[in-house]
Amino acid sequence: MGHFTNTPDLQPPLGQDEVNEGPIPEGIWWLKRDNLQCIDDLGFWRGTFGGTWPGGVKRWGRYRLWLEHDPETKNQGRTNLCVLGNESRNTGGNIHIFDSETDFTDMEVFKKNFVKRVEIGGRLKMRVNYAKSYKKGDTGKIVEEINIRLAGFGGGVPSDVFDDLTETKVKNFEKLYMKRGNPKGIVDMAVAEAIDEFGEEYVIDEDMFRQLKCKCESRSDISVKCAGFGNGKFKNEFSQASTAEAFHRYEYPGIHRSLLWAIRGLDYHLWQEDEKIERFGFSSGYRCYGSTVNHRGKAVDIIYRNQINGQWINRDQQSSADRQIVAEQVRTICQKSEVLNATIDWIMPASKDRFSLESVEMGATTWVHVDVREFDRSKYLDDRFFCKNLTEINGEKLILLLQKEV
Repeated sequence: MGHFTNTPDLQPPLGQDEVNEGPIPEGIWWLKRDNLQCIDDLGFWRGTFGGTWPGGVKRWGRYRLWLEHDPETKNQGRTNLCVLGNESRNTGGNIHIFDSETDFTDMEVFKKNFVKRVEIGGRLKMRVNYAKSYKKGDTGKIVEEINIRLAGFGGGVPSDVFDDLTETKVKNFEKLYMKRGNPKGIVDMAVAEAIDEFGEEYVIDEDMFRQLKCKCESRSDISVKCAGFGNGKFKNEFSQASTAEAFHRYEYPGIHRSLLWAIRGLDYHLWQEDEKIERFGFSSGYRCYGSTVNHRGKAVDIIYRNQINGQWINRDQQSSADRQIVAEQVRTICQKSEVLNATIDWIMPASKDRFSLESVEMGATTWVHVDVREFDRSKYLDDRFFCKNLTEINGEKLILLLQKEV
């Protein structure tokens, strides 16, 4: 498939902002079955010489499907664009089908590839974009964002390298969330749009975010308090002789973004279970050094509730034993390679850089403790990975970031 314009210097993405010329503008365009035309329905003379099909088959092909722009698409006055197949390729910005598998001269092939899904008065959404796609081997800030936002589909760190694990996470997301039968592991606009959709569907809202703030302010037994996310103290200071992150006293500036996106991914996976489980709230989020000896932006404790026979079982209806069962179910799912690929009690392979869970034996009885404590401190626990508000958690839409890379 290609798109062409009469003017060489207005090839995409250049020229799409020109009014009434250049390539088809980026945005959403709708393909409607009712907008399909065939020159055979007009007759040769009327079609070729009557002004309805000027230039005949050589210019337009036998079939054309007029496009309708979405109200939010900046169509730059273009209301006369269509999908077509012809010999010329000199098509003034239309979408041009020119490979053998989608030859418009074969109506059955056309129907199979474009309108079979919407033959009964429906329509098919098509997104036009000239943005860069990301695949294995690519690097940069957008790759870092992909790794953060897909943490719940395979774990991993906020690396700026699109490596084997990144590719696996993208494929997991395509297969599980997008329901693609043949995932490619490439983040194009369709995948980016789906990641944005996922982020909007599985959220941490204002109420939940308030639960993540340090509770030191309400405690009368401590004298050193913070405003919710520590005081930025004690960097590179340790509570023991060891310099392991477990003993790092530093109050990181917020909650780690990979951790929060991983929890959102976990929300998705839990909802796919036959007996649904959902995040009920955070029992503990940030803990400053004045209030405790751990967390400080690297860990959260989550409470869950389950659904049995279609009915939610609230926390006050569960015994301690029942709560512990639900928490253990969640921990089991967290350890799956396509979810968080988490380890228990910080027992790490040589590569480390994994999410970790706390076992019942270590104290996590009726809640689920998830942390990023074993991420490489010099690379993946940098201050910029920690957030203090919802805007910082979410970041800019991925689809907009890709468009800016044109």
